Amino acid sequence: MFVVIATAPWFLLPGAQAGRFVIVLRLARPARLLLAARGARRLLARLERLIVVATCVVLVAVLVAYRAERPVNTEFASFGDALWWGVVTLTTVGYGDIAPQTLAGRWAGFTIMITGLAVLGLLAGSLAGFFGGEDEKEPLTDSGEPAQGAVGQPASAALEALCAEIITLRGQVEVLTRAVTGAGPDRPRQEPGGVDPPH
Repeated sequence: MFVVIATAPWFLLPGAQAGRFVIVLRLARPARLLLAARGARRLLARLERLIVVATCVVLVAVLVAYRAERPVNTEFASFGDALWWGVVTLTTVGYGDIAPQTLAGRWAGFTIMITGLAVLGLLAGSLAGFFGGEDEKEPLTDSGEPAQGAVGQPASAALEALCAEIITLRGQVEVLTRAVTGAGPDRPRQEPGGVDPPH
């Protein structure tokens, strides 16, 4: 919805040509093209799942730390302070201005730290795969169209199909070899130079 509104032809409205806001909105056009790509949709789906999981882990851990730390630790005076600590811990910045003192608070912090490391690793890997073109390539037919049924096959089915194709190719090579050398199914193949092999 935002992309449609942001890329509307606002510049056609009277007096809107001078607005810097319109210039910024026009920069959303490349974003619209980017979002149309299959790789971008796959990247956004991965990032959505990542954000949902990280948000859930941080909220639960912050609630646990807040309830455990509030009676004994003045740094966790409000839920906002606990949330600040959770976000700083998740991003692996770790300012150190707020630190848990109880065992439950430290376990919550440990959980957030591990989640932060996983989030950063998955984010870096997803972005590298997107910009590096690490998409699943669809096999193409001779006409350049995607081959039907080739994508999404289980590994064993794909291996069986590959073995069958190798057997077919081997048979075709044998037929071509016989045709070139002049050896038929009932005639033995001649060695180069026209000499028959010894029996």
